[in-house]
Amino acid sequence: MTNDIRTHFDDIAQRYDYYKSRQRFYYKNLKALYASIVPPGKRVLELGCGTGDLVASLRPSVGVGVDISPKMVAYARKKHPEIKFVVSPAEDLNVEGKFDYIIMADLVEHLSDVYATLQGLRKNCTPQTKIVITSINPFWTIPLHVMERLNMKMPEGPHNWIAHEDLARMLRLLDYTIVKRRLSIYTLVQTLVAQPAALAKSKGLSVSVVIPAYNEEGNIAECIKRVPNVGKDMEIVVVDDGSKDRTAERANNAAKHDKRVRVVSYAPNRGKGMAVKAGLDAATKEVVVVLDADMAVPPEELPRFIEPLAQGKAEFVNGTRLLYPFESGAMTDLHMIGNKAFARVFSWLLGSRVTDTLCGTKAYFRKAHGTKIKLVSRSWPDFDMLFGASRSNMRIVEVPVHYMKRVAGESKMKTWQHGFKLGMMCIRGFWELKIKKRLGRA
Repeated sequence: MTNDIRTHFDDIAQRYDYYKSRQRFYYKNLKALYASIVPPGKRVLELGCGTGDLVASLRPSVGVGVDISPKMVAYARKKHPEIKFVVSPAEDLNVEGKFDYIIMADLVEHLSDVYATLQGLRKNCTPQTKIVITSINPFWTIPLHVMERLNMKMPEGPHNWIAHEDLARMLRLLDYTIVKRRLSIYTLVQTLVAQPAALAKSKGLSVSVVIPAYNEEGNIAECIKRVPNVGKDMEIVVVDDGSKDRTAERANNAAKHDKRVRVVSYAPNRGKGMAVKAGLDAATKEVVVVLDADMAVPPEELPRFIEPLAQGKAEFVNGTRLLYPFESGAMTDLHMIGNKAFARVFSWLLGSRVTDTLCGTKAYFRKAHGTKIKLVSRSWPDFDMLFGASRSNMRIVEVPVHYMKRVAGESKMKTWQHGFKLGMMCIRGFWELKIKKRLGRA
């Protein structure tokens, strides 16, 4: 997505000021909004600065603008020589120094990794730094889309699906305090002001990464290789779920060269739910993390699942694939619609916001396995995990992940057959989490 965004803004750089003139009322009010928050004479860093008009209008003592587009930055340097401009993706920020204010106007929805951006900002913060984030209210999406089609608004380009509530939850998870929020449904611009809080202390935890695998001979060795070292001590438990190909052979070969790896094999195939259960039964460490062998969720993102547990912020960490754009071919439109629909249903059933129920990557303390969380489903363990965590009042936290096209092999998802099973899971959830509770039997 990063390259697509860079290309998009390079393409519109020459007409950027033209589009802003067509929306002069919006940009005039945006400047006024930021001027009401950021006093003159402060050290200001703007991410996604475009041609630099906003940061320059704030009359900073030190002003730095960052944009991913080299063409945008070239225009900005000509227009505002008093401001320093840097070409850099916000996700991997190449800026030194501390700032009083860090501002992001209409940027968050264009970031390929919001989590990494917010995490990386801390090096540019003092304890008093204010981070000011504004974005367009989704309520106005349709009229703004019409304006774009009429060439009255800047083309949107590639974007993610981060809701304001998801952004606020992410900030809290990364040890920021929300100072101010403005979320009126009728307001065009949503505003969020945050400030760094003291970093939560992490305790060292040992980790078991459980990888269920069925006919994944083309993926399993690479998947194991890409699993990073996490925690104070770790193991990788690969469960060969009765594969008909060379999955077990490849996993055992990997175990000869990687002391972290243990392989559990059996036949015949029992289904993913039973494979995960076998892996959790064999796990020996404090925390268990389930990772699919197809690498659709990059193994490199596993540390995100451990941190909330190590810092005491969560007892159950659920991955969500539905905040960032997918790699082309990773998920069909029908599957995406189904995933979002089931997420809404399960949010209601669980009584808390869950944006993705079927992300295969989840983490929790092993002591909950078999007690608070009991796996009984042959198909998917996801619902058993979420049901168990909810029934036991475990603190559930979501972390965003990227969703990639599987490297090799074919998806095990069968749309209509599995869709029916998901419907049955919803009925089961309604009975267990709503009806039984009312009857006092939960």
